[in-house]
Amino acid sequence: MWTLLMSACNQCKRSETTLKLYLLMQEDGIEPDNHAYVCLLKACSTLNNLQEGKKLHAKVRAKGVVLDVYVNNILVNMYGKCGDIGEAENVFGAMHERNLTSWTSMISAYAAVGHGEKALQLYRFMQEACYVLLDKRKKNGNPTELLCLNIGQALHADARKNRFMTNTYVSTALVRMYGKERRIYCY
Repeated sequence: MWTLLMSACNQCKRSETTLKLYLLMQEDGIEPDNHAYVCLLKACSTLNNLQEGKKLHAKVRAKGVVLDVYVNNILVNMYGKCGDIGEAENVFGAMHERNLTSWTSMISAYAAVGHGEKALQLYRFMQEACYVLLDKRKKNGNPTELLCLNIGQALHADARKNRFMTNTYVSTALVRMYGKERRIYCY
């Protein structure tokens, strides 16, 4: 129930309440599971609360919780959004399992701190590692979150090359990305 409440708070943009619920959860003697950690770390990411995020990460490590790909993804996301690119790289590098979100979280982290070249290199490496960002079956890859025009343009070129431009998710994401960059005429 606690995790459900925290998730609902995150969806309603009430991340501070998510962290307060965590305190109440602890008072009840309930330890968070991986799903709860995802909610809590997402709240830290939204609030740009690196200090609380690091505390949660340290607690996870101390308890020996086995981190699944979802917890690792939100850790990369949280560290990236909070500007701790070194820790985002550490988490990403230590991941035994990566999915599309793992790659885009790290690429977004690089782009957010102005490391466009590293973001583009990682995107190219991801392609070589047989990950296709604009796969029609995957809806969780969103170029608008990359916040980097160079990467967005590379994705646009790949979308054209791989004939994904008729995919509503892809074309919508590209319009949003160009709109955010005030480059709507490029599309």
